[in-house]
Amino acid sequence: MGITTWGKKHRAERPVKKKTLTRGKIDKRSVEWQFIQAWMKDLVVDLGGAEGLTTVQRTVINTAARTKLYVDKLDEFLITKHSMVDQALTRWALEQRTKMAMNLTRNLERLGKRGKNLKAP
Repeated sequence: MGITTWGKKHRAERPVKKKTLTRGKIDKRSVEWQFIQAWMKDLVVDLGGAEGLTTVQRTVINTAARTKLYVDKLDEFLITKHSMVDQALTRWALEQRTKMAMNLTRNLERLGKRGKNLKAP
């Protein structure tokens, strides 16, 4: 009789799909993580440097960076959607994108009131 392993599946049996965005965690090796870090660094520079930031401002910056990533991902989804077969999903994605973009704008406005020479592109 052979040895059985209960509850374990061998990786060779199934392909592993790489996920960079899973349940709020972003793989730190991914392009998305690098994007967030670069965008946050630019935002901190625009606000006058990391020395003068409060904990609340750092939290808003972190939230804004993640929101920007999600907005960009939804934009990518909506732009690459070749057909409108699933109109309900497209409508849902567009509504979520709009809400997130408004939230991002609100967060950036909160930071901009305290920022130095913060200008829109």
